[in-house]
This record gives sequence, structure tokens and C-alpha cells, in this order.
Amino acid sequence: MKHPCPICGHRTLQHPLGTARQLCPVCAWEEYEAMDLNSSPIYDVDLSTLQNTYASCGAWDRELVAFTRPPRADEAPPSWWRPYTAQAGHIADQLQRAFAKTSLGGGLSMMDAREIDLYGAAGLEPGEQPFPAGHPDGSPWPWERLEDVLTGSWIMGSLMFLDAGGVRYYLPALAVAFLRSPEPFSKDAQMRVAFSPFAECLSWLTSPERSAGLQDILTPPQQRAIAGLLSWLMTPRSGNLFFDNAETAMHGAGWDAFLPDTQRAYLTLPA
Repeated sequence: MKHPCPICGHRTLQHPLGTARQLCPVCAWEEYEAMDLNSSPIYDVDLSTLQNTYASCGAWDRELVAFTRPPRADEAPPSWWRPYTAQAGHIADQLQRAFAKTSLGGGLSMMDAREIDLYGAAGLEPGEQPFPAGHPDGSPWPWERLEDVLTGSWIMGSLMFLDAGGVRYYLPALAVAFLRSPEPFSKDAQMRVAFSPFAECLSWLTSPERSAGLQDILTPPQQRAIAGLLSWLMTPRSGNLFFDNAETAMHGAGWDAFLPDTQRAYLTLPA
């Protein structure tokens, strides 16, 4: 089974990324054996820039056009592969469809998590919901309207106290807000988000026990949407501050089980 090139997407690589020295004959991109995918010099230029260069001239570097060839029919990109920036919008659409009409239900609200963070679990009586999940009148907001609620620094440190129901409710809002934000691919944007509620939810997903509880209450489309988000966050590019947590959640907490076989093999990285 051949794997897609991270630049052009064509299935020309004999090995998963990071496991061998290999060359893509379609776009002339070269991978060095056992390279550190998250800090390789090849990604000092933003990955989306390299993909745009290939789209415009047929090579990842304009000086290497002479060393490329047209792709063969059996090298077409897999159905799940998209250029980096396009994939972000696709995943945001997936999350919105999969989690449409998802409510907090009996899960812990952000305020509940904050209460537990400050006073411990004893601060909540069994079944007590002392704070509304959304609107001040007590009726919970759809998660799609939570962006303003989730931007405050007051919630930092509290999200790790959410239960599976709370993460099911808040994670889509946090993820979609990031994916649809202006220039989410820049290093500056990632640095800001690295210390944000979104990053904290990713840390939550690295726990196998917590992730198993969340996976149990999700529908198959929701499972696939979160797995797709993690796979996108594992894309090798310079300055990717989410790579480690995404990889731990994917392979250590079992989210790779919800990916297509070819995509799961593509993300199988060396220990």
C-alpha cells in the first residue's frame, strides 16, 4: 500500500511519513530517513505555501520542476486527503454536521467545572446544576453560539474537570472557532491558541479513560469528526504546537480506530 505525499497528495510513498528516506516523483518532495516531522527544515516554510507552489507549477519548489512527472492513474490521492487549508474547512463542516443540535444534557457545564476547580467535587451536590449552561434564564445555548462565552481567560484550568457530556458540548464550539478563525495556520495564531480552552480540551482527550467515556456517548459521525480533527492537527509542519497532544490522543487514546484504514496507516509514526 502506497501513502500520499504531504505536498501533492498523490500516493507515491512506499512508507508512512517519518519512517524512511523517500522521494515523491510527482512533486519532487524528498523525505529524509527518520526525520522529525514537527521540526524538519522542509517545513520552515508553511506547508500550505508548499502545497500552493505545487498547485501552481507542479513541484514543491519551482527550481525542481524538471525532476517531476505527471501522476499515474493508480496514484490518485485518497478520498480523505485534501490540502492543509482546505482540510480545515472540511473538518469544520464535518463537526457542524455531526454535532448539530447536540446539547449539554446532563453533562457538566463550564461553570460547574470552574466550581469543582475552585472548591473540589464536594462543592456540587449529586445532580445539582447550580449554574446555567448558557443563557442567563437557564435555557442552554446551542453550542454554535458559545464562541463569546469561551473566549474568557476565567475558564482556563477548569476544562480538565469537565465530564464526557461537557466535552461533547464544548469541544465542537472550540474546534470550529479555531478552524474558521483568520489565519489559524500561522505560528502566531497557534501560539495564542496553545494556551487556550481549545488546547486544554485537546489535553483532556489524551487520557485513554476519559476518551473511552466520550467515545461511548458519541455517534459514529461524531467519532469520525473528532478523529479527523486530530489527524489534521497531526499534519507535519513547522511550529505545530498541537502535534504531541494530537498524536497521544490519536494513538494512545484510541481515536485512530475511527479513521479509514489508509489514513490510519498514513499516521503510523515511528516510536
